[in-house]
Amino acid sequence: GVVGASTYLPLADTYTAPPDPKVPILVCHGDQDAVVDIDFASASHAKLVDLGLDADFRVFRGMGHSARADEFDVISDFLQARVGELRGATADTMASSS
Repeated sequence: GVVGASTYLPLADTYTAPPDPKVPILVCHGDQDAVVDIDFASASHAKLVDLGLDADFRVFRGMGHSARADEFDVISDFLQARVGELRGATADTMASSS
């Protein structure tokens, strides 16, 4: 999976086709970010969805252009789920090739 935190897609208008639409994406952003406005992050998420990507958008109330424990918890859960999916796929592949 891919994680984007406190960021946006500055060239979103140039994206036309996803390289792999199955790759899950997590976009995290604070609603008090004074460096990257949340509207940019929201528009970037919408672009990813429009391209057919599996993108989740999480807004953290009261968070600025920084990180905090609850955001790390969400990111950790997201990444652990992806690792679990990969392990399952690897085990399935190994079992079917036996």
